Amino acid sequence: MNSSISAWMSSRLGFLFKIVIVVWILGTDDGVAAKHQCPNKCGNISISYPFGIGKHCYKNKWFEITCQNRSSNLQQVPILHAYQLKILNLSSSEVRVAYTWKFSNCYPSNSGVEYGLEQVIGPFNREEGVPNTYTFSHINNKFVAIGCDVYSFITNPNSDNYTTGCLSICQPQKTMYGFNEKFYQCAGVLCCQTAIPVGLESFRVSIINVSSVLLDRFAIGPPHGCARAFLAEHDFYDYNSHYQDIPVRLTWVVGRNSCIENQRTNGSAKSSYACTLNTDCIDNVNGYGYHCSCSQGYQGNAYLPNGCQDIDECKIGKARCGQHAECENTAGAYYCSCPKGYHGDGTPENGCIADKRQPPLPQIVSIGITVGLISAVILISGMLFSWRFGRQRQLKQRQMFFRRNGGLLLQQQIASHKGAVGTTKIFGIQVLDRATDNFDAGRIRGTGGFCSLYKGMLPDGEIVAIKKARIMDESQVAQFINEVVILSQINHRNIVKIALDIAGALAYLHSAVSTSIFHRDVKSTNILLDENYNAIVADFGLSRSIPIDTSHLTTQVHGTFGYLDPEYFHSSQFTEKSDVYSFGVVLVELLTGEKAVSSTKFEEEKSLVMNFISAVKENRLFQILEGRVSNEIKKKRC
Repeated sequence: MNSSISAWMSSRLGFLFKIVIVVWILGTDDGVAAKHQCPNKCGNISISYPFGIGKHCYKNKWFEITCQNRSSNLQQVPILHAYQLKILNLSSSEVRVAYTWKFSNCYPSNSGVEYGLEQVIGPFNREEGVPNTYTFSHINNKFVAIGCDVYSFITNPNSDNYTTGCLSICQPQKTMYGFNEKFYQCAGVLCCQTAIPVGLESFRVSIINVSSVLLDRFAIGPPHGCARAFLAEHDFYDYNSHYQDIPVRLTWVVGRNSCIENQRTNGSAKSSYACTLNTDCIDNVNGYGYHCSCSQGYQGNAYLPNGCQDIDECKIGKARCGQHAECENTAGAYYCSCPKGYHGDGTPENGCIADKRQPPLPQIVSIGITVGLISAVILISGMLFSWRFGRQRQLKQRQMFFRRNGGLLLQQQIASHKGAVGTTKIFGIQVLDRATDNFDAGRIRGTGGFCSLYKGMLPDGEIVAIKKARIMDESQVAQFINEVVILSQINHRNIVKIALDIAGALAYLHSAVSTSIFHRDVKSTNILLDENYNAIVADFGLSRSIPIDTSHLTTQVHGTFGYLDPEYFHSSQFTEKSDVYSFGVVLVELLTGEKAVSSTKFEEEKSLVMNFISAVKENRLFQILEGRVSNEIKKKRC
């Protein structure tokens, strides 16, 4: 049999046939629309884009259609230009073709020889650079062979990279074409059929006489009758005609890429994505490529710009709303709502339910007024109760805070110092609020770790300094009370009124009063200036009273780094000289215009005292003095 096939491959016998392809697509009613100013009909066939008649009316050459007079009644017939095939119908995805066969040759005398010329179906005209749009549907087509002891098959005419076929054997009852109609199921006796490959763009049909092989093996009589093979759609069974149109289904797609690939490149200069606005991309189930379809709620031609228009479901009666519901159209959809006097979601399942009868208008007004008056009375009563309750709670809170912050202890200390009773007074928060404009930030004159110092004015016009704690620290209560008690014992014009200088104030604290007072935190930030630049020593939080016969006070080390007496730091014994040392640091600050501790200099230069001592020893005092002080000294020397 192999030698017979080889002989067949080398010899080509004539088999005349005429092919007419009929394009048939299961059409959609809404997608028929030709390009603007292009013919939309040829004969009785409607033409829709991407197909078109005439230049610039089709997407590319694969979709070009020509209108010709090919029928006997001179009726115009649409021809698919790329295949030169007659068109019967157009739609969105599938093509139905019919090619006309004229069978004239029957069995040759020698088996193993091909009879029937190779029959090739494929495109005649191609557009360079644009892939083929059409393939034979492997789902809706079949390959059929009819005859007695014949093997029929199809191959790729370009590369022979596939082959499929079937064997049809003899049976006693035959017609002249080797087929008995009662065997219409085409199951291998006198007729066989098989599926075709996916993505078939063109094919070649061949028939081989295998009677000699079958005679040897099955003792079947010599062949007689004619044989033929062809591609046809699944529903085709009219096999006995001498000359007839055989229908075949083709599919057409746009491009070779998938929807995902097109969406990734859409918008680029090389993009050929065909789907327009309000469309969906649908991958071709038969292989490569894709189709475009109007999105749900839209209709029209998905390949034309703005070809898919909104469907007014409410107007055409396709909306599904419940009883009494009103339909409102939206872009690509619609929704149902209930009219006035009804409630519900308006869906077919739930519909709209009529509201209960409303009471008369006068009754509604009367009820509204009554409810309003009652609400107003309740609201006013609630506001009065809330105000009174809040006031009582505020008074209780103030009393609680007064006790917690040492108010009772302060009253006892003031009462125990009879000399201070007439000069010390406890002010209420209302007086302090007025004195500082509710503790306005513009009145702040200094800040510490736990409090802020405000400048205030009492109702009698007296200017006072007011300290306000920022952080509640119960451990500082005793220190605050001590400061108040110390201040209440002092009645020197340099401290309470207007001080002429700091030294005089410290001298008074150390020796002029009956009980010496060590300030323990003399520094520049605790020296205030009034509007006349008179110095006032302040912040007696760390101060301590010392008996006359006592020269020092042993305590835990307190003070500010940079102003702290080194001997006090090492021995924990604070003397009046410790205050004097701190005052000396303040004098050095005044002379140099620098802070006691610098945050911007190197470690060895951070201490102002050490820099000053070093400058004096090295005879370079003028290098560290403030410019104006240095100039003044030089002038006096001159």
